[in-house]
Parts: sequence; structure tokens; C-alpha cells
Amino acid sequence: MRDFNRQASGWESAVDWDRVLIPSRQSPWPELRRQRNWYTFEYPFVTGQHDRQYFPRGAWLKALRRALDEDHRHASLDDVLDDDPRLVEALCTRVLPSRGLAVAPENVLVTLGSQQGLQLISAATVRWGDRVAVENPGYVDARHVFHHAGARVVNVPVDSAGLVPQENYDGARLLFVTPSHQHPTNVTLSIERRMQLIRQANEHDFLIIEDDYDSELRYRGKPSPSMASLDPSGRTIYLGTMSKVLAPGLRVGYLVGPKAFIDRVREIRRYSHRQPPGHLQRAVSILFESGDFATAQRKYRKALAERWLLASDAAERAFPAGQVMPPGGTGLWLRLELGMDSDLLAQRAKERGILFDSGSLYFAGEGTENGHIRVGFGAIEAEKIPRGMDRLVELLRERS
Repeated sequence: MRDFNRQASGWESAVDWDRVLIPSRQSPWPELRRQRNWYTFEYPFVTGQHDRQYFPRGAWLKALRRALDEDHRHASLDDVLDDDPRLVEALCTRVLPSRGLAVAPENVLVTLGSQQGLQLISAATVRWGDRVAVENPGYVDARHVFHHAGARVVNVPVDSAGLVPQENYDGARLLFVTPSHQHPTNVTLSIERRMQLIRQANEHDFLIIEDDYDSELRYRGKPSPSMASLDPSGRTIYLGTMSKVLAPGLRVGYLVGPKAFIDRVREIRRYSHRQPPGHLQRAVSILFESGDFATAQRKYRKALAERWLLASDAAERAFPAGQVMPPGGTGLWLRLELGMDSDLLAQRAKERGILFDSGSLYFAGEGTENGHIRVGFGAIEAEKIPRGMDRLVELLRERS
């Protein structure tokens, strides 16, 4: 029998993998790579992570156990193609109405987070060479997903009021937008611009992909209605997630759209992941039904509101005048003094235990701007924010 024990140096192979493997389509943009051990840094101003103390650990463990009881066992353990009807019902009755969406179960598909949602949308709608319009600066991974699906990415500028509507979108088949809290600037797209984009979608025959990744995390004013709820033509596909409130590692998201679209992406999903794990879906539905999800959401939103205030106050004192402080979200998009290099600043800050994202990661095209930084406050402890911001300011002064 062949010995399959291998040395740590690697796996020997006689296969010419350069010949066998299909090369991936190279992206012209950087990739956003998360620091694996971010929680070991003294001041982790990171985005996309969760403060573990606000994860409902006891309620989650209880829900996981209940999801294996006799009356839940088949939903949790059977091999099925449909989504858990109780989770879909919770989305239709407890989540989507707050975004102005009154939909039937046939209009909802559960996904393994937002990225799988984007991949399914791409697989269902993007042909090789199609143009897809995205925000610039914008969500890095969306740009990569569309690119790897064979799309030609068209960059649409963003200003202090969000995506700037264009006269045309270079024949784009899709327009990807983050209207509630623009990613990464966090500004909110106005109702006027939303309605203009919806009209243009009809005029130019494209679909709108609305990524509403954290609309529930708003601390000032009332949330704007979702674009999908304003679109009478059904051209807006709604992409949502529960990961921002629970935890990103759980990977629970959903798509909302016309039945014909949902049927098609469900068929595509069948031959990749079939369906998200039944046990996970049933446990989340139990969290909703018990009220534990709403309780966790309230506690986390309250904590984030406190951190948002601390971070915003510190940023307004320390950074150049005219910064746009968002009404919600989990991070601040801050402009540096003219001539400062955000890539270099991020590296020097990391050496001193301070983590944040360089703004250059979110821009596309030649002459990529690196005069901004993205400072997250969702995972750092509240009491560390003022001191961490002071340390960051000290570093800025050293470079001035």
C-alpha cells in the first residue's frame, strides 16, 4: 500500500499542475485580506468582525440543541433542496417588512452569506464580457466576484451622498449599489437618487443589486426604505445578511427577488451547495421565534451606538475639517491630510498594535487614491476607542 504520510515540506506529485489546472482570471485590484489574529492587537479598529461578548452564546447553544429535538430533527438533518420554511417565514414576517418588503416565501432564497448571494446572481445573469457597474470606492469582494464571473467591471464614482447617477452606464447589465450605508464611506443614498437609479434601470434595461448589509445598524435618524421596496418593475434584487448581528462566521444571508429569478438561482445553488446546512437554518429560525435574535440585536445596536459616538467625536477632533460622519454602520471613512500615504500609515500602525484598513483597497483604476483610512469600531472594546484614536493621532503627527 502506498504510504500517504507526507513531510511538512509539501506533497510530492508527478502531475504538471500548470497544464492541468484552469488558470483563474487575474484581477487588476488588490484583495482585502483580514488579519487572522486581529483580536490579539491592542487597538483592533477592524471592520467585518464581531465583538464576541455580544454574541448570544447561551441562546445559540439552546437553539442548536432544540433544533435536534424530534419535531425539528428532519429539518435539521435531512438532505433537502428547499430552504427551511420556518426561517423563510421569519424573514418574510419579522425582517423584510421593516425594509418595506412584503414578499411571499417563493421570493426568498437563503444563502451562505452575501458572497454566495453575489456569486449566484453572477451565475444567473452575467455572460462573459457583460458589463457590471459598481461603486468606486466600493465593496472589494463584489468587484472580484463579478470579474471572476467574466464581467467587465465599470466603475461609478461616489461622493458625499453616495453613488453618483450617470447619464449612461456603458451598457451595464447589472448595477451593484450599497444604498443604506455605502461601502466603505457609510453615506446614505438619498431617496431622489434611489428613484433616479430605478428609472434608469428601466430606461437602460439593467438590474439593480441592492446590498443592504447593515441597514439595521443605524444610530441617528430613521432608515430609508429599501430600493427594492420602491421599485415597481421588480428590477431590484435585494441582498441581505444576518451575519452582522449574529457573527460573520455563521454565514447566513438571503436573496429576495421575483419568483423566476429565485427559481433560477435555487437551481444553480443545488449543484454547488444544495442548501445551507439545515441545522444552522433551523437554529436561526428558533432564535427568531424565541425573541432571542431581537434581544441580541437590540443589545449589539446599543453597544455600537456608544462606540459610534466615541469614535466620531474623536475623529472630528483629530482629523481634518469636513469629515462625513455616517448615521450608522460599523466604521468611519476618514480623509487624511494631503500627501499622507494610507498604505504606509497602516503598516506603521500595525507595528504599534493598531489595525485599520488603508483606503486604497477600496478604489479601482489607475492613480488609485490612498488618502483615506477605514476605522472600524464594531469589534474593539468601547473603553479602548478614545485611547486608540489618540495613539493613531500621535502616529499621524509623526508623519506630518
